[in-house]
Amino acid sequence: MNKIIALFVEGDTEIEFYKALINDIKTTTSKPFRIPMEYVNLKGIGNYKKDALRKFGNIKNKYPNADIYVFLCFDEDVFYYSKKPPVDMQEVKRSLLSAGAKSVKNIKANKSIEDWFLIDISGVLKFLRLSASTPQGQGKGLEKVQALFKKANRVYVKGSHVKGFVKALDMALIRKNICTSLKPLCTCMQLQCNETCP
Repeated sequence: MNKIIALFVEGDTEIEFYKALINDIKTTTSKPFRIPMEYVNLKGIGNYKKDALRKFGNIKNKYPNADIYVFLCFDEDVFYYSKKPPVDMQEVKRSLLSAGAKSVKNIKANKSIEDWFLIDISGVLKFLRLSASTPQGQGKGLEKVQALFKKANRVYVKGSHVKGFVKALDMALIRKNICTSLKPLCTCMQLQCNETCP
């Protein structure tokens, strides 16, 4: 195989989420899927500038003859609702292309990945053992998820692994609702929209 897809993400929760998402796509499409996937945990949005190039180099060393297609996965709100974004993603993109990436595209969670989790609110509430009538509360997706965890006497820290949480979510439901954001990835996987988001 001469093609590698590398997903650069912000934290442990995101790694688990994208692995579950890709696995769900693989199990629901009729096409065989053999493109190797690499999941790169940058441990925070600020590390895109510092670590992305170095970690890309590790992938290039692992697959010296492959075409590496990079996807930068991040929360949109950090860039569109902040006066001073923590990193210049265009600069990151340029540096990765200069280092030999075949292409670099974005997967932006609107507004945050927690908003994506809340698409399956029933799955979130079931995981937390909260009543189906529990209100989501006010604020952004992250604030809502943190508030729900607090109601369940638990703590949600962005990017940190929460055992069993992602597995409790309905990936097919989420996937159908974020189809536009996933389109560049599905295209790279050589899948049509009607195959991944029927």
